[in-house]
Amino acid sequence: MSRAKATAQSSQCLNNLKQWGLASHLYAADNNDFLTQDGTGTPSDTQLNNPSYHGWYIELPAMINVQRYVDVPWRLDSAIEPDHSIWICPANSRRASVPGANYHNLFHYCLNDVIDGTGINDHQIKSASVKYPTATVYLFDGGQKPAIGDEGSVTNLHNNGGNFVFFDGHARRFKYSEYWDASTKKGLTNNPELVWYP
Repeated sequence: MSRAKATAQSSQCLNNLKQWGLASHLYAADNNDFLTQDGTGTPSDTQLNNPSYHGWYIELPAMINVQRYVDVPWRLDSAIEPDHSIWICPANSRRASVPGANYHNLFHYCLNDVIDGTGINDHQIKSASVKYPTATVYLFDGGQKPAIGDEGSVTNLHNNGGNFVFFDGHARRFKYSEYWDASTKKGLTNNPELVWYP
């Protein structure tokens, strides 16, 4: 791939993430400063069609008039080429995963699901509770299939790096070595510019 094409794809991906960041701010403004619930990593069709089900991929699209995730055709069939929407990173060749009759998913972006606690401590939080909004990861280039993940879930599709959007709404590319330890094969949690946990 030419450098110019790779640069353009990374730029489009960063713009996509900025749009999701804007959607999160709009959601918080409409919901007493609360951020969306995470949702499950691999939602079923039943969950996606349930009006009482919540997740970032349910609430955020409505904030910026983006097609609902449940309605996009490319999540249903890996043979369907995704459109050029903010759901899709142009550098990501991954296509729909259909492990069962009730599961059809394709997520290129992943929500940081550890900022609001994990396990029994997982809870909806207010944006004002995020201590370091300029450094705390909100969404990022997903290296796996689920819609939620942690520091070990980031891809390196952009010139050996990944894109992130932060709680304050700005987006930035980081080099792979800034968020991944190749010797331990684990995501880094000691970079002060990439905060994952509260």
